[in-house]
Amino acid sequence: MLNKANYPDLNNWNKEYTTKDLFEPFIHEEDIDRGLKYKEDLIHYMAKKYFINDSHSIARATEHVNKSIGYMAGYLDPLQRQVIEEKYGVEHPYFGKIKEMGQPSQYEAYACGILNITLKSLREGYTKEEILKLLKEKTGYDFEIREKESEGL
Repeated sequence: MLNKANYPDLNNWNKEYTTKDLFEPFIHEEDIDRGLKYKEDLIHYMAKKYFINDSHSIARATEHVNKSIGYMAGYLDPLQRQVIEEKYGVEHPYFGKIKEMGQPSQYEAYACGILNITLKSLREGYTKEEILKLLKEKTGYDFEIREKESEGL
């Protein structure tokens, strides 16, 4: 299979890269060593470019890169997401690791984003009725949870 990862030139300091430019290669990389090397290079790039005056720049850049890879993996199908999480040692910042938390339902994913809460906290701390009430308070809209996942909110 052809490797579709297309890496940006992290030595080009004049180019402004999008999040997609920087993080999409992780989805397409088939060579784990090459992917891990790019992750290391990206952490140093981010530390120098965005956390330059921070004494904890490597730690902050590492956290940012890990969260971004995990977040981007959340758009993939569950199996691909699990592969990315395991390959790069990351997890989705809201949903956690798919192996531990499973795939969030549509309403859970929406609620996590709107309420700025993790899936674990949502599942352990709130009933569906409480979630619907919080969503109404936050958005001003009434929601209902339908029986079939494919029907959405």
